[in-house]
Amino acid sequence: MVNVDLQWLDAMTKAGREFTRTERAAGWPQSMRPVQFASLQRPWEDDVGRAACNALQRALIIACETGAIAHETTTGMGRTRPEDSPSGYIYPSEYKEITLHHITAQALDAWMAAQRPQAETPSGHIAAWFEVMRVNNTPVTADVPTPAPPSETLAKRNDRWLVQFDIEETRKPRGAYNRTAAHFNANSATLRKAVGKARKHRADKYRAGITTVTGKSKKSTSPFDWQTTSVKVGKKPSR
Repeated sequence: MVNVDLQWLDAMTKAGREFTRTERAAGWPQSMRPVQFASLQRPWEDDVGRAACNALQRALIIACETGAIAHETTTGMGRTRPEDSPSGYIYPSEYKEITLHHITAQALDAWMAAQRPQAETPSGHIAAWFEVMRVNNTPVTADVPTPAPPSETLAKRNDRWLVQFDIEETRKPRGAYNRTAAHFNANSATLRKAVGKARKHRADKYRAGITTVTGKSKKSTSPFDWQTTSVKVGKKPSR
């Protein structure tokens, strides 16, 4: 177990809302869930900051679901929140078993560095975590388009492009399509159509309560579900 230090206490004081009491007492973790990483990478105090944090969380969840980032999963009970109301819970609260993604510092560092051409710089809290975990946080120097995985289907390619578009749109909405197209060396019109199809597919899945985990359809909740308790290792709808 990593000892608690002042940097960890500072992180929990300023942006530790997504960590349980037990997790706070344990100190720097070996891995974080998307919602935890997003809260430390993009601490927020207003609606604009919260939207940016949620966008990063959503991008990480999609990266996990599409196999774009190495991770492990456990199951837990999550309190549901409607997709069209990110600031409010369903009342009375409803709880469902969901899948929780756990990502190591090394995997997150590599994923962040790969967000070319504008790799996101680790926040002070995340930089401290990377240092404790001895991550070699080497910035990307070459602007090389991300290669498509072998035998990638058109739908998976569209999902991969949507992940990058979400990141670009959060940074600066204007020009997000053009920056994403440049990132993948793709035609802008083709990318717009692909992102539109991926958005519709994602919305349809959440409305139907279905997501795909390792190739199998499972019941799912919104990606904004909040985890309360880890239960057992398994594969269930994502968070």
